[in-house]
Amino acid sequence: MNGVFLSTAGIAAAIIGSVVGAGFITGAEIARFFSSSAFVPSVITLFVLLVVFVWTMLDAGARYGSQKRANLCVLGHFSVIVDVAVPVFSFVSLMSMCAALDAVAGAIFGIDPRIPTLSAVVLPLSYLVCKRGVKGVERFNLLVVPLMLAVVAAASAGGGNLPQRGSILPVFVYAGMNAFLSSALIMGAGAESDPRSHFPAAVVVSAVVCLFVCLILKRISGVPAGEDLPLLHAVTSRPLRAFLYAASLVGIVTTLVASHYPLVLLTQKSPLKRTLNAILGTLAILFSRMGFNRIVGCLYPIIGVFGIAYCSVLTFSFFKSCFSRQSTFRQGTPARTFPRRGRGVSASKRKRGRA
Repeated sequence: MNGVFLSTAGIAAAIIGSVVGAGFITGAEIARFFSSSAFVPSVITLFVLLVVFVWTMLDAGARYGSQKRANLCVLGHFSVIVDVAVPVFSFVSLMSMCAALDAVAGAIFGIDPRIPTLSAVVLPLSYLVCKRGVKGVERFNLLVVPLMLAVVAAASAGGGNLPQRGSILPVFVYAGMNAFLSSALIMGAGAESDPRSHFPAAVVVSAVVCLFVCLILKRISGVPAGEDLPLLHAVTSRPLRAFLYAASLVGIVTTLVASHYPLVLLTQKSPLKRTLNAILGTLAILFSRMGFNRIVGCLYPIIGVFGIAYCSVLTFSFFKSCFSRQSTFRQGTPARTFPRRGRGVSASKRKRGRA
């Protein structure tokens, strides 16, 4: 029982740390996706989508062992598109987090955000965490995520009315974006954890994210539209603002680590992995000079649309396999754990099976 609890806590902390970044903590992300949406339907939709997407990805990681194999078995020849999109979009997220780090450094210390100060320090540390694999990310997030959430909860106390009318379509984009950007980490966690912890972890992640969406949205309801950092604008206490800035930095770092993980995983088997990671880090810092708001505004909606399509296909495959296993169990035939799709089974093995 303790093993399942620890596994659930580790998975939940890793995923929450990847979702709750600077945009979430400062309220900018919440205002962008939820301020014009009907509150109750939006939160219910977000909860259901996150539970299904996270549970599906954890199951895929446990069943196939890696995201690459899962993509191959589920998508066949189209898996190449996702195998390219994961590192590309992860790099985009890494760029935006580098830009956010230097922007917050400018706000706190008065340093020109065009100078890569914090990003140049944090990226090597992120590499050291990611090099330890999913367990390294889980341990790091277990240390910092509870403190970060405590500060955000204190800053989000109070507020006004919640929006009652609007479209829930932005919620689908938001859920797809976060699920896809965390997909490599989620499937890696699923491959290395107790399967009994997967559904509880998905519920915990969804509940925590939805709870803080409600708290922040209520707190920023009276902030003028267009404010870049609405939660910081709503908080008037100077000590609490200082803590919120610190929590924003921690949130950026946890999201940066989650974005960095697929890139480190991609280069891990290369003899030049350190050189390649140094080049990727340098490029991320250089391209991050575009600015956080420009990167998020231009590229994140594209990632969201791609993510919702990818998660929908995975979810369909997941439930199809569940019903297939249930059907074969009723007929008295053991169900296959790994569907034989794509190039998962060699021709020689198929011939031996027929013989």
